[in-house]
Amino acid sequence: MNARELTFKALNKILISGENSDTVLNNTTVKINISKQEKNLLYALTKGIIKRKLYLDYIINWLNQNFDFKISRNKFKNLIRLGLYQLIFMNSIPDYAAVNETVNVCRKLYISKLANKLNAILRLYLRKKNLFRLPQEKINRMSVEYSFPEYLIENWLDRLGAEATEDLCSYFNRNPNLNLHFYGSEVEFQEFLNSLKQNEIGFSVSDYFQNSVKIHDNFDFRSDYYFDKGKYYIQDESAFLPVELLDVNNKERILDLCAAPGGKTFDIASKTKTAIYANDIDMYRLNLLKENAKRLNFDNIKFLNVDGTNYSTDEKFDKILLDAPCSGYGVIQKKPEIRLKSEENYKNLLPRQQKLLKNCAHLLKPEGVIVYSTCTMNIAENQDQINKFLQQHENFFLEDSGDYVDEFFVNDKFIETLPHIHKMDGSFAARLRKKC
Repeated sequence: MNARELTFKALNKILISGENSDTVLNNTTVKINISKQEKNLLYALTKGIIKRKLYLDYIINWLNQNFDFKISRNKFKNLIRLGLYQLIFMNSIPDYAAVNETVNVCRKLYISKLANKLNAILRLYLRKKNLFRLPQEKINRMSVEYSFPEYLIENWLDRLGAEATEDLCSYFNRNPNLNLHFYGSEVEFQEFLNSLKQNEIGFSVSDYFQNSVKIHDNFDFRSDYYFDKGKYYIQDESAFLPVELLDVNNKERILDLCAAPGGKTFDIASKTKTAIYANDIDMYRLNLLKENAKRLNFDNIKFLNVDGTNYSTDEKFDKILLDAPCSGYGVIQKKPEIRLKSEENYKNLLPRQQKLLKNCAHLLKPEGVIVYSTCTMNIAENQDQINKFLQQHENFFLEDSGDYVDEFFVNDKFIETLPHIHKMDGSFAARLRKKC
């Protein structure tokens, strides 16, 4: 199978069956042997179509309304999206190739008699595209142009203003860089950087976090010697901040309550010789954490598989990291399907976040520390949750994050990263101290 055929099958799993795009793409490339060029095209098409789905669907509706094309089948819509995406966003692919190859996918993998209709729709777009106009109303226009739901656009406009919202949307719509956290020795780190140079792979070393590297080119890390030897883990720069805020030392009993997939767990484990406890309610994700811990050669992690909202133990903890389940709005650049979720999705998470934070209070020793973190920029999941917790728990107080991390990342005592400003994933963290 070629990249377009595989993209069509992947889109059906992701957009119709609701499967995770990373899981689908990883499973696809493991099962089917394709060239590096085809693999890159598969990823670019699949992620790009998910990212631009709202824009593509607006065009499909425009074609429906103005040129009387009745398009109802979901799989057929995926074929139209596949063709339109190439025509609009992939200048390296000639129009005739985009149309013909997409029509061939329809003939081979779908309903062959619809191939002529698909061909007509794509060629109609090419003839009439100069007539296409974006909506005039600001929120609707930005929603379509940048392909984000209106509730997110409205939220960001209220908080950031128009210019910053456009900057944020533009950032999210760029292709993400690969970031990694190197755990080997300093000598190995320099050898790794030299290997990147020798292979002409562009990179930059973080200005803020030791042994953090941003890769600027295509890099197949799974076939890299240093990855295979357990020398690094894929991790965004923003994920370093909650662990810095935790301020780990060797004498503490530490719990990572919602640990999977494990990036922050490994960072904690690298800073202490004492055993730390890594818990996750999802056994599949916990097993992935165990596999990576083994690859990275961490032997000071003890694993738990319990519900963090009601877990109890007689042995309390000095410090707890609660990397709470959240909407993930800060990682939309890497996980574009998040933008397709409804506003109700994050609202349904609020009660669980509150229950987890409440249980952390019971699991903590006097004078102990909770670091609450998320990978979202949503105030309802961040500042509002902390303020509500402090109102209900007078034996806790908020500590200033600026005492532990660079002030560049601090806003009103909280850690807060905004992608268009900090050039990393959006995130939040707060440090809560329990009184005696």
